[in-house]
Amino acid sequence: MVDIILKESRLNDFSRKDAEDFLSFTRIENYSQGDVILQEGSVGDIFCIIADGEVGISKEVNQQVAFFITTLHKGEFFGEMSLVSSYPRSANAVANGDVKLIVLDRFSMEKLKSEHPILFGKFSWHIAKTLSERLFRLEERISKILDASLSENIL
Repeated sequence: MVDIILKESRLNDFSRKDAEDFLSFTRIENYSQGDVILQEGSVGDIFCIIADGEVGISKEVNQQVAFFITTLHKGEFFGEMSLVSSYPRSANAVANGDVKLIVLDRFSMEKLKSEHPILFGKFSWHIAKTLSERLFRLEERISKILDASLSENIL
């Protein structure tokens, strides 16, 4: 799992010791095709790094329609928004085939923060960078939708 952190995740600037220390606060969870890993609207208390497999992220529009957002791959992470903010989950995460996750729960994150504040700071920086990137991409998508709507006189 250390190599996934060092070579394939957004935490790839961690030292080997950082990765080992970080992993000591996590656990491994396995999911199969179609398993719901995170449910939109539920209380969130875990952060996940994909160690193997793919995870589909979607948002419910209504009870019959879900909007596909993206597919995440090995090394990418999800679940950070609810873990950091305590807001309900903003999207669904579903296993696309067999998936192995590195999971950090809220209790372990708090323990990481108190026992390894510098490592927690590095981890938090990566969370902030990822949230910023995702917000930027979302704003671009909204702008494109609005442009298309205005050009078609839909609004």
